[in-house]
Amino acid sequence: MLNKNVCPKCGQLYDLGLPACPVCNTPAQVLTDVEQPVQRKRLTEVERRERQQAQRREAAEARRREREERRAADAEEERLLEEEEERLQRERRRKKLEKRGLSEEEINQKLDKTAEKPTKGEADMKDYEPKKRDPARVPAAFSAAAILLLLIALALGGSFLLWRYDVMSIPLYDRLSAGGLSALTEPAPTECESIAFASSTVNFDAAGQTHSLSYTVQPEGCEQPVTFRTSDESVAMVGELGIVTAVGPGSCTIIATCGQATASCTVICEFAAAETETPESVDLSDGLVLSATDITFREAGENTYLSVTNLPSGAEVFWASSNEEVATVEPNGHVVAVGKGTCYITAVVDDYTESCIVRCSFED
Repeated sequence: MLNKNVCPKCGQLYDLGLPACPVCNTPAQVLTDVEQPVQRKRLTEVERRERQQAQRREAAEARRREREERRAADAEEERLLEEEEERLQRERRRKKLEKRGLSEEEINQKLDKTAEKPTKGEADMKDYEPKKRDPARVPAAFSAAAILLLLIALALGGSFLLWRYDVMSIPLYDRLSAGGLSALTEPAPTECESIAFASSTVNFDAAGQTHSLSYTVQPEGCEQPVTFRTSDESVAMVGELGIVTAVGPGSCTIIATCGQATASCTVICEFAAAETETPESVDLSDGLVLSATDITFREAGENTYLSVTNLPSGAEVFWASSNEEVATVEPNGHVVAVGKGTCYITAVVDDYTESCIVRCSFED
């Protein structure tokens, strides 16, 4: 089309070099430079991108200006509201001062002082500057959070693998695996249904004698502890393991408790009461005389009583153990085995002392 001409009469296209239309012989019309159509320049890819970027910048700048204008309008509105609030507060203060009967000059002075003094909230907000978020730090924060979550996942996974390895390494894994993970949880202890003594009566013929009570609980797999107590400690004492020690003549009841179940056993001490008073003529110059000088226990909790046989009337005995991890002694001379080893139980009366060796020959 650039090298062709159009006949204005018949519309025939022909070369620009011809002076007239070859069909209707109409003279050719030659356009001047001003009348020549302007050819549209084709943009390159780089120019197109630059133009798009310029358009984006202009749009961003327009949005920024709009935000600034909006902020300025909000700030102006807030300032007007503050001024209105301040005016209302000043009016309220003026009314209160007027009710107090102050003069106009005094009222103005007080109002001016109140206006100069900032409130607590204004003082706090005066130095407050909102933190600006740094866009460059946002991706770093996401990366740190992702790394932290990854480390937590690795730690949990490693713990699970170690736990699984420990479970598979125990000899009973095959049996436990048949029941699933629920088989690993410890079952609750079986509650005791009943308890019974092998013998309903225990007889003693001397003070200091001991007897180990035999008992059975139902069901057989019961793991609840069994406790013992005596109805009269002056007749017989009982230890944690059911070992009964004769103390004085008479009868009492030993009661065993396991959960909600109880059982009782009668203890009869058929012997004469020991003399509680020693004549004043007793001579301690040869030392104290203990009821026993060598005691051997075979199990923890086993117990017995020590006494001073030549104790004068009204005298008081002080008892002490050289090692309470082996055996303990109470103020009444009650000795209880605790742990494996040897110790001495010492009696003190005024300036006189005497000891009894205690041997605990059993496993801890």
